[in-house]
Order: sequence, then structure tokens, then C-alpha cells
Amino acid sequence: MNLKLFENDQQLVHGEVTIADSLMPPAAWGTYSIRLPNDSLPQDKLVQIKVILWSCMDRRIVRPLFDNLIKDGYAENEILTVSMGGGPLQVGEDRIQAIKTAFMELQTKLPNVQKIVAVAHTGICGGLKHFCGGIPITEAVKVEFKAQAVEKGVNLEVYLTDLILENCLSLLPNSWQIKTHLNIAEPDETSKTVRIHPHESRATYTLSEIVDGHESQYA
Repeated sequence: MNLKLFENDQQLVHGEVTIADSLMPPAAWGTYSIRLPNDSLPQDKLVQIKVILWSCMDRRIVRPLFDNLIKDGYAENEILTVSMGGGPLQVGEDRIQAIKTAFMELQTKLPNVQKIVAVAHTGICGGLKHFCGGIPITEAVKVEFKAQAVEKGVNLEVYLTDLILENCLSLLPNSWQIKTHLNIAEPDETSKTVRIHPHESRATYTLSEIVDGHESQYA
């Protein structure tokens, strides 16, 4: 599997970025963490994995999500972290094919996976902003979707993220899709924690369907 292109996501952010394989826990809060699987991960370690954390690499997000799994009773050596810009929100054929192929290969090496936790986030996701041509999704979105959020009385950024989140299921092997929990994390920088919003939308849109002509080369 070759996910080297995701290492370039360090260029999307300003701040310290760590890059390591998926068996390495995310860095402490405040540091961006790119965590990618590769062909060199030892099989004796992979058979211990019970949960996959698929998250954005955001410095406010990935470590609190990892810590939440520890609080849920998982040991560090039972968690495989896959984190890059956007996390489960991916756009662009090169990125989509790379992660899809990697997950297919991982499926055969992770016999004891119980669940996949796929988490997008609010607070302006740098990856999603990049996919929108450098504009936050709340500004790039078409007027009708803003109106829908107002009508429903919900947070615009949570609503828009939820509309596109379910697309990530198509990047996972079929047997993993039923094990996948879709969430949106809202960062709290004061407490260095995240508030979890479960996926609720029954409608699913691609990013290019909801943004108003500001797509990047990936959309």
C-alpha cells in the first residue's frame, strides 16, 4: 500500500506536524498527527487491533479521539490510527484510490477488528477547506443548504459536514461498513477535548454538490 501522498498534507497547516505509521499513537494535543499504514507493519501487532480510528490529523481532534477510545476500554496496542487531512472526508481520485486500496489490503491483515470509528470535525477542517478551494465550507456552500440549516435550527458547520460524511463508507471494504461508526467532533480548545455529534443525516451529498463553484482541483 502506498499512502505517501498524504504526507504532503503537512503543507496544509501551520504548526508542528508529526508523521508516523498507524501503530504510533497520535502526538499530544496541539500537534498535528499524520498516521498512515504501510506494508511494514508487523503482523503480530496487527492481529491485536480491535478498532480503527479514521480521523483528520487536526491538532485539536485526533489525540482527544484516541484518548476517548482508551477511556472506552481499548488498550493502545488495540487501536490503529489512520489520520490525514480531512480524515474520512476525501476528495480527488488519487486520494480516494490510495486509501481505498490500503483499507482493502488491511482487511486481510486485521482479523480481529470490532469497529471502525470515522470522525470528521468542525472548527474549520484544513483538509476540507483545501478541497473547497481554500474557503471554509460554511462560506463556500450553496445558499439553499444554509437555509436548510437555519430552518432545522442546527449548527451550519455540523450540518454540512454531516451531509457529506457518509460518502466515506464507499472507501471501506463491505465487511467493515457495517462496523463503522460515523461521528463529527467539535473541538473545545479550553478543555482540550471534543464534543461528539453522531451522524444523523439521511441525505448524502458529494462535496461538489453542496459547494457553490469554489471547488479545488479535487472536487
